[in-house]
Amino acid sequence: MSIDMIKKIISPPAVINEKITTDWGRLESELGIQLSNDYKNLIDDYNGVNDWGKAESRLGILLPEDYKSFIDEYGIGRINGFLWIFSPFVDNPYINLIEQAKEINSALAEVKLHGEKFPYNFFPSEDGVLPFGITDSGEGFFWKLEKNCNWKLVINESRGPLCDEFDLGWAEFMVELLSARLESLVLPKKEFARVADFKSLTDI
Repeated sequence: MSIDMIKKIISPPAVINEKITTDWGRLESELGIQLSNDYKNLIDDYNGVNDWGKAESRLGILLPEDYKSFIDEYGIGRINGFLWIFSPFVDNPYINLIEQAKEINSALAEVKLHGEKFPYNFFPSEDGVLPFGITDSGEGFFWKLEKNCNWKLVINESRGPLCDEFDLGWAEFMVELLSARLESLVLPKKEFARVADFKSLTDI
């Protein structure tokens, strides 16, 4: 499922961090020279272009296309004043996908080390969980990695081992969640039993 169904429930912000995309092939042709990749990457980073190749290289995995489309179209923000979706393109480490992949899994590993039960392995294990979001009350949202790339979705309760697992794609999961149709023992349904909204980080 594409993110079109998500867009029917919550509209993307009118303006994300404005992005300028450089047509490097055309520019190099007009200049008659080949520019270095380091220079082009520097300019793209400055212009706010989401470099998914670089982010995925740092993680060592390919991320779901529907998730990437959501980040490209919505940017950084909070859903229903409650749920943050991590992005690899934000400076704030608390909502940065790559930083939280380290922090949350490190915290869960520490809990497991002290005898607490947690039903999953951790990223970067091939069957581990990788966090992609968190609520203001601490419920964690994860991808459960699978060797065949048919990833499942997991919600973990705040400060406890209870988890719900869903055999859904990312966009489909978000549609069910935002429509208050997702049956979860972990997540407080009241947070999504109203008209869904998205607020950009700059508006919060």
